[in-house]
Amino acid sequence: MFTEAEQAALALAEEGTRLADAHHGVSDETWAQVRRHYDDDQIAALVSLVAMINAANRLGRGGP
Repeated sequence: MFTEAEQAALALAEEGTRLADAHHGVSDETWAQVRRHYDDDQIAALVSLVAMINAANRLGRGGP
């Protein structure tokens, strides 16, 4: 249902969110997919949005 660009953004969000779970970070494969579909400014916006959403979720549930 999702375009390749949307799938790349969702993978970035998922892997970026799991950083707090001792995950190994965003994979090289995901970064390559994101780079294929987005420019530097768009990637910065995506990363910022993921960080803000994660912060809001953590504040909403009372911490890590």
